[in-house]
Amino acid sequence: MPRRKFCDAGFEILDAQECFRPIRFYDVGALVWFARIIEWEFPGFSVERCKENLLRAQKILDQTGVIEGQIHRFLLVCVKT
Repeated sequence: MPRRKFCDAGFEILDAQECFRPIRFYDVGALVWFARIIEWEFPGFSVERCKENLLRAQKILDQTGVIEGQIHRFLLVCVKT
């Protein structure tokens, strides 16, 4: 976790949590929407650039009905000291 950077910058950590959660997409459009708004998860994403992977994702959806992955999230509650 980036705790050390916050502490070095003069913050006191009041709470810190980390989790890994499943994420599921039931259509490629939802995956594209997510990739566009969560830029840090998909740097440089564009439909044109990722077309082949999106076509592969559609094949997975056709076979299984879902695209599954995992997200990694942090929560830091800090105060400046």
